[in-house]
Amino acid sequence: MQDELGGFIIKGRLDELRKSKRFAIGFALLLVVSIIVSGCTGNNGPNNPDSVVNEGNEPNADEPRVSMTMFMGDSGLPHPDGVDPSNNKFINIVEDYANVDLEIDIPSYADFQTRFNLMTASGDMTDIVHSWLPDEAYPLARQGAFIDLKSYYDNSPQVQKYITPEMMEFAKDPVSGNYWRIPMAWDKGPQGSGVHMMRGELIDQYNNGVWPTSVEEWIEFFRVVKREVPDAIILSNSVAGDYVFGNGGGVIYYWYGALPYQWRVEDGEIIPNVLTPEFREATQVMRDLYAEGLLDKEFATNDDQTYNERVINNTVLLQVMSADNIAAGASYYKTEPTLPPHAKDVKWLFAPPLSSPPSVLRDPRYAEAKSGLPIITHGLYIPESTQDKDRAWRVIEGFASDELYEALFWGYEGEGVTYNTVDGQRVPTDKIGTGSEDYWSLHLALLFGFVDGQESKQAANLTVLGEDYHKEVYDSIEVIDQQARANGIGDLPGYAAEGDALLQAPESRLAINSFAVEAIMGRISMEEFDQRVQQWEQQFREVIYGPMQAYLDANKDELLAQGVQHIGW
Repeated sequence: MQDELGGFIIKGRLDELRKSKRFAIGFALLLVVSIIVSGCTGNNGPNNPDSVVNEGNEPNADEPRVSMTMFMGDSGLPHPDGVDPSNNKFINIVEDYANVDLEIDIPSYADFQTRFNLMTASGDMTDIVHSWLPDEAYPLARQGAFIDLKSYYDNSPQVQKYITPEMMEFAKDPVSGNYWRIPMAWDKGPQGSGVHMMRGELIDQYNNGVWPTSVEEWIEFFRVVKREVPDAIILSNSVAGDYVFGNGGGVIYYWYGALPYQWRVEDGEIIPNVLTPEFREATQVMRDLYAEGLLDKEFATNDDQTYNERVINNTVLLQVMSADNIAAGASYYKTEPTLPPHAKDVKWLFAPPLSSPPSVLRDPRYAEAKSGLPIITHGLYIPESTQDKDRAWRVIEGFASDELYEALFWGYEGEGVTYNTVDGQRVPTDKIGTGSEDYWSLHLALLFGFVDGQESKQAANLTVLGEDYHKEVYDSIEVIDQQARANGIGDLPGYAAEGDALLQAPESRLAINSFAVEAIMGRISMEEFDQRVQQWEQQFREVIYGPMQAYLDANKDELLAQGVQHIGW
């Protein structure tokens, strides 16, 4: 699991990274779904939203307990052996709140998309659905598969405590204007992504504690490490579906402000990064690193497992990572008993942003961190086929209950077991946090968000990391967070690709992979690379980016007001 549930677990928020235009890692989540759900009536409103307001967790005395079904993903944090997904101390909080017995269908992370597609294709859906695939769920909802939840939301103070009206607007279907899901909040953690140094101790060991300030200085540092540690791989990568350039494969492109599958706005015009001078120069640098042996020879074919093994055993230095992962990853390296002894001395922290960016970079802000939306793609849905929609909504409220919040972030057992109160402050024990017995339960933060609970997380990390290392880690995160907040939202809220723009996106990425990889590996010349880029532009630019440009032009003022600053650069 990635990034969302912990920096070391690289699948937790891959759903968001996969879809983020600011980050080059992720699987292809844009598979086309053309499914007619059987048995849909088209009634998208709640039965009686006023009847489901429940500010406490006590069911009505005369209300019978009912059985309901739920489809849910574990976001890469599976239940431990012996823990029943449908009957455990955490999910029971939700069940008691809603006065239901849940039978939960929870596929493995790897199987989630396939199982979701099979369920929706069959039309035989559970009563409540959790998914991180809005690009697939929303078209189904327009056909009548899911109901609009806005009236329920408007009458639920409990959900409104954690999901703001602004979040609901960001989650709104841009095509129909309906509110198909209650989204997962993502506003509590640090913002932005940056170049993550996984072996920060080597800066002290081989560079006198001085961080490189330019791409050229970093490459000199790579050479020093390679001389001192001959089996070091320096930069590696893992391939995720039709996204080749993730992890260390995105570092050079990040510094050049030209991540391969993303785009920028120049004077109001959307420019795919692949067409920029920065992308070409970054590819040339990657080509040189490959020839010199500073880039993994298998960078274009490694899977996650191979990549992770190389990170741990072969001195891989850098990767692109989101800010909400760094501290959890640092704690993991300190506490995970299966890691080799040298891992205990590893320093996980952000490298400082380059103070001398590449001269070809048109605007340094293109290579800087930007904020995400206050939500991510996770959400809870109620199918039209659900018989008791009011009770299904109560289940959703249960996932927003204060009792669940407390149990997830401060521990189910509470004071005296998972934390102690010292001088009026709660101090976590080793019973909560990364690597603890109940850490899996974080995947139940389906409304709060996996990055919530920062107070307990920082306190737990302080216990693990010690004061000095804790300060180093969080100081490095703060730099990226402040940069991201200053630059505003980095995506294009409200835009959803449709038709040919959606259908041809995977083919577009495969084409980029082909000519970029071949150029890096020296299989084609840079002149041939230029020709292939031109062919890509003729084939894909208008069909994919034309609708996006039209959306930007029609909504620019509103987007700027929402904090999408980069469209005005």
